[in-house]
Amino acid sequence: MPRIMNQYSYNFLLFGTSSTTKVVISPIFTRAEPNPIHNREFSSTEIMQHEGLLGLKLTQNLPAELKQQTQTFKLMKDPGMKQIGDLTTTDRWNQDDQRHLCGAFRDNRVVPYEGISVGNLDSEQQQLVLDIAEQFSSIIQADAGDEENTDQRSIPGDLLQLDRRYYFRIRSPVIIFEFDHHSGVFLTNTEPAKFHIHSVVRTSNAGDDGNALNEPSEKLQYLPLNAFAPSEVSNHQNSIATSSASAVRGRESGFNRL
Repeated sequence: MPRIMNQYSYNFLLFGTSSTTKVVISPIFTRAEPNPIHNREFSSTEIMQHEGLLGLKLTQNLPAELKQQTQTFKLMKDPGMKQIGDLTTTDRWNQDDQRHLCGAFRDNRVVPYEGISVGNLDSEQQQLVLDIAEQFSSIIQADAGDEENTDQRSIPGDLLQLDRRYYFRIRSPVIIFEFDHHSGVFLTNTEPAKFHIHSVVRTSNAGDDGNALNEPSEKLQYLPLNAFAPSEVSNHQNSIATSSASAVRGRESGFNRL
């Protein structure tokens, strides 16, 4: 494995001139282990810290009643998380993606709305939701390379010191963000840890891989709504969900799938 995964391993993307001002870059998968790096010339290199800490700040800013409603599972690997090998409908945990619902091999998954409505949050909490979305989206901003200059004063110092492991999901009719702390792959920790992070960004309603910009006649065909059980249809549109933390969902009626 060290011959494959080392400082000389990388990937890159080439883009031509777009015919539209709109760009779809999902799906995006980001992973880091260890995070941060503590030795040699890459010491202190880290990613996804702001996304994770802003999610933690949001859940800790919720009143007790809302915080309880947002916590979809009490444990990071909860007995209530199904694991039967069905990645597209029922499973809530698997060895590779652990708590992620929107990872690999889930292009057609119907993701349930869970947690509380963003519309029930106060203005400060709603701004935190927007801050998290902005941080996840910074990869496509002109100053994306300036992540380290993000104002860390917005994150209380005590959060930086907490050894909390958690999962959260934020979603709307147009985008889904997932953040998760994982157990070890290259390292030996059997429980989730802050130094192993996975994140996923997806475009809702079958919009990944640029499909959201296609004309109706050019769109990829997905299973019809009536192919799913009625219990899969939600009455809410925007959501954030977490394990050992919390979940938040939105306002209007509708149906989303990846």
